[in-house]
Amino acid sequence: MTNKTMILCLGLKNSGKTLFLRTLASYPKSIGTKETVPTVGTNLIHVSFKRSNHSFTIQEIGGEMQQLWPQYFDDSKAIIYVIDQSSAIDISSNFVRLMEILTHQNVKSIKPILLILNKIDLNGPSSVDDIIEALFIPEMIKSFPMNRINLIKCSCSNGQGIDEVMKWMEQLPRK
Repeated sequence: MTNKTMILCLGLKNSGKTLFLRTLASYPKSIGTKETVPTVGTNLIHVSFKRSNHSFTIQEIGGEMQQLWPQYFDDSKAIIYVIDQSSAIDISSNFVRLMEILTHQNVKSIKPILLILNKIDLNGPSSVDDIIEALFIPEMIKSFPMNRINLIKCSCSNGQGIDEVMKWMEQLPRK
């Protein structure tokens, strides 16, 4: 019998959530075309690990639906939050959304959180280390130890970081 775990995938619009999910769904193969359209509503993908008989349903909630994100917290066992590190203009919005998620009554102290710094292959106005500092990620990790917050630098265009994401998912508690 397969153990299925629900993971919620969130992030601001244009952070790369859809391409990230398509990359996970096709792993370890390349996804081919990198073109996507903004998600209206939700998007589901399924990922299975044959050796551990563990599978995941990952539900993306469109960035335009931020006010509805909390409605999905109860059903998920973990949250992946995707950040476009090449967009300095979204840093403050990402920080606010992350704090809202981490302090929500149905999330705080109970759910593993994976922060994806996406699009690291693109040259942004700030370095990846500057983005990590601007988002106060080391402080978040210390302030919310029960959430087991992890950070992975990722590029869906070249596959960098996807192996680490798959390892993180496989280590999640079942059901």
